[in-house]
Amino acid sequence: MIDLAFFLKENSSFIYHLREYLEVYGYSEDLDRRLSEFLADEHESLDTWSRISNKMATTSHQIKAYSNINWKEERFWDNIKFIDKSDLRNDYDQFLNSEFDIEKLWVRPTTGSTGEPVDILYSPEFYREVQYLSIHKLIAVAGISQPECESSALCISLHDRVTLEDIVWINIVSPEKLVLRMIFDKNDTASSEKLFRLLDKYQPKVLTLKPNILEAILRHLEQSPSLKLSFFPAIISSGAFLSEELKKAAQEKLNTKIYNAYGLSEFGLIGIECSLQNGLHIYEKDVVLEILIDGKLYNEGIGELVISSAKNMAMPLLRYKTGDIVNLTSEKCSCGRQGLRLMNVYGRILTTILNNKGFAFNSLEFEVLIDLWNLKDFRITHLKHDQILFEVEPLDSISFDEKELMKGLEKYIQSKLKHNLFLEIKILKFSKNLLPCERYISKVKNQ
Repeated sequence: MIDLAFFLKENSSFIYHLREYLEVYGYSEDLDRRLSEFLADEHESLDTWSRISNKMATTSHQIKAYSNINWKEERFWDNIKFIDKSDLRNDYDQFLNSEFDIEKLWVRPTTGSTGEPVDILYSPEFYREVQYLSIHKLIAVAGISQPECESSALCISLHDRVTLEDIVWINIVSPEKLVLRMIFDKNDTASSEKLFRLLDKYQPKVLTLKPNILEAILRHLEQSPSLKLSFFPAIISSGAFLSEELKKAAQEKLNTKIYNAYGLSEFGLIGIECSLQNGLHIYEKDVVLEILIDGKLYNEGIGELVISSAKNMAMPLLRYKTGDIVNLTSEKCSCGRQGLRLMNVYGRILTTILNNKGFAFNSLEFEVLIDLWNLKDFRITHLKHDQILFEVEPLDSISFDEKELMKGLEKYIQSKLKHNLFLEIKILKFSKNLLPCERYISKVKNQ
């Protein structure tokens, strides 16, 4: 078992929450049991709507949004209205379970990629599931093997939200292993240097990150020949669109394998790629996945993903429109696992630009602009067929060059378009009161 005090002494940027560990430690047997159930239930046929009704029937009177649902009625789910993130922003309290003491709940904000972030409240049980079991589920389904060398860390998780802190946890399920969260500055090669030192010393089984961080690591390697790689674990990518081009380049450069996963702050882990990497497997005991196409719901197909889950009873969300366009199939995987798979996650409805010839490119690919122009954040809204709204929040408003950003956008869009598509792009810069103010307009046409 690793000496935690020695780790903290050697890595002064990391903090450790002893109180959290003491709160969770007493549930180690419960976590072991739930992980065993997850592994044993991989081939089980499930009626998740029945599971949801059984949980909601006893407590829904405490949740305003669902208090009028008759959970014993046949096909009760037909009476559940669609909701999305705007409903959470407009009337947050209606989704909270008043049985829980809010002061004792865990908070995890959404990313804010489609607007102001929303704080999702986790019950203690659900938090333990997300925080301590998710990585074990990912490793098990992907079939990631243990490094040949001795390892003292299970996982290093990279985050690019610089307002957060580096944190170390003792993994309750595997107490001899550490889990590290490292804040990664995509614009500073020192972050890659720090990461490589941690990888070499603690030999984690897996590294989790978003595609924009993966891209930054490759860029740092190009910029700094002094950066040396002696060990790189398997990578699990989630949180954004990972292009095949980036995936291939990273696997070759880093000499490792990259797996995809899909999850949301609202629900935790949803889909996991197996070793055959032919779609993301869904653990249907926890969630109901449906596809919304032209206002109608289907069990599979290509359309907007709608999720229902009562796993987090502090804030259960049913018929939640994710805004993500996916391909969901029930076709059995060659690995032997039955059940639903996410074959593709194409991107957000409002950020997938599609012309009448069927060509699309995803605005998540614009994340490269964050690094090129030192943007803190951006948001793209597809207003109509030929109009895109592009909002940016610069890290440094003094040196921010709007015209240079527009030129870069024009060049980037033209490199992506394969058919004629007329775009009107508005770049907006957030003022101090966070209200957008229009700054620049340009028109782009692919010849």
